[in-house]
Amino acid sequence: MKYTDLIENMGNLPQYTLHGSPNNNLTLDQIQVYNPNGSKQNKKGKIYGGFYTTHPNDITQAQKYATPTGSIYKININPNAKIITKDGDITRLSQEVIKQYTNDGYDIVTGKDPRGYSEYAIINTNIITSIEKINNV
Repeated sequence: MKYTDLIENMGNLPQYTLHGSPNNNLTLDQIQVYNPNGSKQNKKGKIYGGFYTTHPNDITQAQKYATPTGSIYKININPNAKIITKDGDITRLSQEVIKQYTNDGYDIVTGKDPRGYSEYAIINTNIITSIEKINNV
């Protein structure tokens, strides 16, 4: 399904998602699917990826990821981005899974985090049209 189809299916979903980050100066060129410096998600010798965002209605989720001193960003998405819905937790998408989805033409994986909140894991950063800081936490 295209991102625009998701918008239609979910009602009034804007063509953007939210990202909370401790980085107060995040720019489009800094967004990566894989963090070369590792992260808390990289465990047991495996590499996981995805640039995680949340639904605009879940701004409190973005605030949690921003930490007390970070910022929230509006991530504008190309309406033709292709999205796949994955059942269950999408917190740790392996390199293999991401490669398979991108080979199949997908740009975003949507699903739930461990607490049941909707997440959007961007696996193709080329579908991000712009990034805009909307506030400091």
